[in-house]
Amino acid sequence: DGKDTIITGGGSDTLHVGAGYSIVSVALNEETGALTFALNKSSDNSSHSVVVEGHDTAPLAKVRIYNDESDVFRLSQALLQYDGR
Repeated sequence: DGKDTIITGGGSDTLHVGAGYSIVSVALNEETGALTFALNKSSDNSSHSVVVEGHDTAPLAKVRIYNDESDVFRLSQALLQYDGR
């Protein structure tokens, strides 16, 4: 239905954003530690979201954004790290 929630286990968790989707925004809820990715599906212009529960204590290690099967943009944990501020 376009609203997914995942729970990280800490360590090497990776979120893959498939070709045909673009990231509209990323927001951290400082009260819950959840990181929410708002996505847009280009084929039908529909809105989707992925919530990463507990990102503040067990952050994603990577986010990979695919333009196609071979073209991928990678965000490292350093860019995804929550510093508590």
